[in-house]
Amino acid sequence: MKITYNQILSGKNIPKSQLYLIHGDPYHLLNDIQNVIFPKSKNEKNTLIHYIDSDFTPDDIRQDIESKTLFSDKTNIVLNVLTSSIPKKLASYIQEINIPDDVKIILKINNTNFSFKKTKFFSFVEKEHMAIEVKPLVGKFLNEWIISRFKKHSIKFTTKSLDLMKEAHDGDSSAIAQEIYKISIIGNNDLDSYLENTHKSSKFSELDLIDSMLDNNNKKSLKIFKYLQQSNFSEVYLLQILQLEVRKIISCKVDISPEPYIPSFKINKYHALSEINDIDYFYKILSVCSAIDSKIKSSTEKNYIWNSLKKVINLLSSSNCQSILSKDLVLNEYS
Repeated sequence: MKITYNQILSGKNIPKSQLYLIHGDPYHLLNDIQNVIFPKSKNEKNTLIHYIDSDFTPDDIRQDIESKTLFSDKTNIVLNVLTSSIPKKLASYIQEINIPDDVKIILKINNTNFSFKKTKFFSFVEKEHMAIEVKPLVGKFLNEWIISRFKKHSIKFTTKSLDLMKEAHDGDSSAIAQEIYKISIIGNNDLDSYLENTHKSSKFSELDLIDSMLDNNNKKSLKIFKYLQQSNFSEVYLLQILQLEVRKIISCKVDISPEPYIPSFKINKYHALSEINDIDYFYKILSVCSAIDSKIKSSTEKNYIWNSLKKVINLLSSSNCQSILSKDLVLNEYS
């Protein structure tokens, strides 16, 4: 049998099995599924955990499984595979044993290769047990997952603050999970208040820069840029932000993969910006960003890098940006 994490988010129950193979990416979602199957509060004392590397031998697991026939307590065994594939000794052992009724096994592997699902072991699990596939969360499934985490930690939120949370972490569920954990530790259970206080801790943030560029406000964009530079903001991170913004604009013109996340309340601004110039213009800006990336990796001249980043911001936030690029004021510098 097989099921996906998206189906679980949609309310489908995980069928009972003696063995669960949880595979895919990101890894923290594999852990989420483990906690659904083996709730910590109920089964922590009866859960045995093993880490499987290339030198693995089945001896320890064999002892765990065979010794349980002498006791009435149920035992849960978690096998965390650290290698890129299931070790042959482990695959052979699992296919040969008869798992007792009082033992359940979770086998976790961070593997997204299509070839993995073509192996004999994977076919065996699908036929005899349960395979659960995990993929990066997008769209409504990402929303449902975030909302479930908010409810778990009693965090109040609005549609706008939910979108801001996704935008701040580019829809990365792993980064969002860490942020939610931090909120729960701080004890501020109101997301709007948390985001507001976070932004107040500094005069400007990278989100302010994005907003000013989307508003085509070149003067404010350069003001924020100067503040970030003086605050020792990471030029590598800033370049990543600019590249992502260009990709978002391009995605309004053509389909690209992976499709970047755009919050619903900003989609019109991205579409409006995409109409200012043709698609080749934005691809040229990506080429400029790529050239800057090479300069960052090979140069220690920070002023040179920041001047180059400033020109990219000019290209994205100036109403006359097409004329700037057409004169090759930036491109000639990287030829």
